Amino acid sequence: MSDSLELALLIVSGLLVGGGLLAADRRLRWGSMLLALLFAFVLICGLAWDGPLADLRESTARLAILAVVGLALLGALAWLFRRHVIALPLLLVAALPFRIPVELGGDTSNLLIPLYLVIASAVIAAFWDSVNSRKPGPAGLSSRPLDLVLGAAVILYALQAIWSVDIPSAAQVVAFFLVPFAALYASLVGIEWRREVVMKCLLIVAVQAVLFAAIAIVQTAIGEIFWNPALIASNDFHLYFRANSLFWDPNIYGRYLALALLLGVSCLVWIGDRRRSILFSLGLAFLWVGLLFAWSQSSFISLVVGLLVLVALRYDLRWAVVAAPLAVLAILAAVFLGADRDDSRGAAAAATSGRTSLVSGGLALAVDRPVAGWGSGSFSRAFAEREGLDLDQTSVSHNEAITIAAEQGALGLAAYALVLLTALWTLFGGLRSLAPGLGGTPPTGGKPLLTLQARMGLSAGFCLLFAHTMGYAGFLTDPLTWALLALAAAFGGRSLDRG
Repeated sequence: MSDSLELALLIVSGLLVGGGLLAADRRLRWGSMLLALLFAFVLICGLAWDGPLADLRESTARLAILAVVGLALLGALAWLFRRHVIALPLLLVAALPFRIPVELGGDTSNLLIPLYLVIASAVIAAFWDSVNSRKPGPAGLSSRPLDLVLGAAVILYALQAIWSVDIPSAAQVVAFFLVPFAALYASLVGIEWRREVVMKCLLIVAVQAVLFAAIAIVQTAIGEIFWNPALIASNDFHLYFRANSLFWDPNIYGRYLALALLLGVSCLVWIGDRRRSILFSLGLAFLWVGLLFAWSQSSFISLVVGLLVLVALRYDLRWAVVAAPLAVLAILAAVFLGADRDDSRGAAAAATSGRTSLVSGGLALAVDRPVAGWGSGSFSRAFAEREGLDLDQTSVSHNEAITIAAEQGALGLAAYALVLLTALWTLFGGLRSLAPGLGGTPPTGGKPLLTLQARMGLSAGFCLLFAHTMGYAGFLTDPLTWALLALAAAFGGRSLDRG
C-alpha cells in the first residue's frame, strides 16, 4: 500500500472516530465509530498485505473461511452484548491485557486481538441499538468534556500525519490504537456501573493480576521466559533476571500489575474487618513480589506516585506532601545505586537504561520544529536520521511529553495538556468536601460511598499511569488509559450527594 493511500485511510479513520466522540447524538456517534473501525480494518489489511496476509491472500478459500468465522464471532458477541448487558464490561476488562505477537512489516507487533474483537462487537451492538431505538437522544452528556477534548486530540493527530516523515508509523498508531481505543472509551462510558458490575470487574482484574504475578515468579525461578528474543538476550547478559509473564514487554507487564496492585490497595483502605484486611494484604504482597521481578523502574516509581495520591485522598494530604520528597530521594538513590557503574554511557544513561540520549534527542527535535513538529508517528525515523542511526536502533523517547513535542509540536502539547486537565478536573472535581484526606466527610454508605471510593481509586490510578508515561510513554496508545478515562467520565458525571 502506498504512503498516500495509507495517509488517506488514516485521516478518514481519525476524523470519523474523533467525530464520533464529538457527536452528541447516539446514532451519529455509533455510526461514525463503526465506519471508523471499518476504515481502520482496511488500513490494517494494507499494512499486513505483505506480512501476515501474504500467505492467506494466495488462498481464496482460506480467506473466505476466515472472513465467515470472523463475522460469525462478531455477530455472536454483538448478540450476547444486546441480550446480556453485563457481559460487555466483563469481557472488555478481561481482554484489556492480552497481546498476541504478530509479524507486521518485518517487525513483531503485539496486537490486542481479543480486545479488538470485543470492541468491534460492542460497537456493532451499540449501533444496532441506536438505529432501532425510538429515542435517539444524547450519547452521554455526563462525559461531554472528556469526549470533546479526546475527539479533538485524535483528529489533530490524524491531520498532523499529513507532514509526517513516517506515515506507516502514524497509520499503525491510528489503526491499532486511537480508533479502537476511542471506541473502547465510548463503550465503557455508556455502561451503567452498578455495584455488581464494579465488583465483578475488580474480581477479574484481581484474578488476572495473581495469574500474571504467579507466572512471573515461576519464570524467575526457572530462569526462562516465553518470548521476546531481545529480553532473552538481555537476561543472559545482565546480572539480574527480568520476567515478563504473559506480556511481551516487562514494562507493560509492570504497568498493568502496578495498576492492579494500586486498585487493590484502594479497596483495602476501606475495609474495616481485620481478617479480611489480612487476607487482602497477603494477596497484595504476592502481587508486589510479581511486580518486583519485572525490574521496571517506571512501574515502581509510578506505583509510589499512585500510593501517595491515594494516601492524600484517604488519610491526610499533609502527610502525603511530606512523604513525597522523601520518596523521590529514595527512588533516585535506588535507581542510581542499582545502575551498572562500568557502563560506558555514563551514570545517568546507565541508571535510565540509556533513555537520556533519547530524551535529549527528542528535545532537540522539538526545538527544530516547535510549532507543528515532525508529524504524527515520526519520532523514531526523525531521531534516527538526525543521529545517523539505523531505524531499528531507536524508538520513542520513553517520555510522553517529549515524544508529543517532537512529533506534534506546540499544537500537540496543547491538546495533551487539555486532555490531562480535563481528566484531572473530572476525577478530582468535588472530592474536597468528601475525601477524608482533604478534610471532607464521606457519605455513610450506598451508591454515593461506592462512587466516592471508585473516584478516589481511579484518581490514584490515573496519576499512576501518567507517571508511568513519563518514563515509558504510551499515554493514548495504552487501552488502560482510555479505560480509566471512560470510568472517570462515567463516575465523575454522577452526583456525589449524601442522600
